[in-house]
Amino acid sequence: MLARPPYARRVAAVFDLEGLLIDLRPAWAFAVEQAVAAVTGRRFDASALAEEYSWRPWAHALAVLVPEHDFARRAEALCARLFSTSALKRIAVPEGLGMALDALREARVELGAVSRQPHRLALRQLETTGLDRFFAVLSPTNEGAGWDAAARVRQCLDYLGVATADSLFVTADSDAARRAQAAGFPTLALELEPGARAAKLPPGLAGRVTAILSAGPAGA
Repeated sequence: MLARPPYARRVAAVFDLEGLLIDLRPAWAFAVEQAVAAVTGRRFDASALAEEYSWRPWAHALAVLVPEHDFARRAEALCARLFSTSALKRIAVPEGLGMALDALREARVELGAVSRQPHRLALRQLETTGLDRFFAVLSPTNEGAGWDAAARVRQCLDYLGVATADSLFVTADSDAARRAQAAGFPTLALELEPGARAAKLPPGLAGRVTAILSAGPAGA
C-alpha cells in the first residue's frame, strides 16, 4: 500500500478513458461481426479491421465488408445498437488497473476521466467494466463535437476544484498527451505492455502518479 503523501493541497489525476482505461476494439469487432452476420448470414473475424476503422463511421468498415448497399445500411444501424448493448461485455481493461486506481484513491488523489464519446455511452462503458466507482467526474465529448483533450481535462479540474499545477493527465495516446501538454497540462504519457488477455499497465503506475503530484509542477 502506498503511504499517503502529505499534500498541502487538493490534487487530481485525470485519466483518458479510451486512450488508457478501456480498449474498445474487441467490442467494435463484435458489433460488426454480429451485425453483418444478422443481415447477410456471412461470418468473419473483424478484429483485423479494428485498428484502422474502430474510430471511423460504421459505414466505412461496412463498405469494405458488405458491397450490397441495402444490406450495408441495415448493418450500420445494427452496429450502433449492438455497440451500446451486448458488445459492452467485450470491452477490455488493462491488467492491474483496478489495483492502481484503488491505490490512488487511498492516497487521496481525486480521480476524473475524459472521453471521446457522448456521456451516456461513455458512462455505460465505465459502469459495465466496474470502473465508474473510482471516478468523481466524467467529461464526455458532445455528439458531433470534435475530441479536445485539453478542454475535457479542464472541465474535470473545474468540477473537482483542482488547479492545473496540482493535476496530472494520464494517457497512453501520444497525440492526446501532446495536445494536453501544449495546452499547459502536466501529462504522464504511458506505453502499455502486452498481456495474456489484455494490455498491462506499466509497473508502479500509482507510485509514479503520486510522486509527480507530490513534487508539484516541477515533478511533471
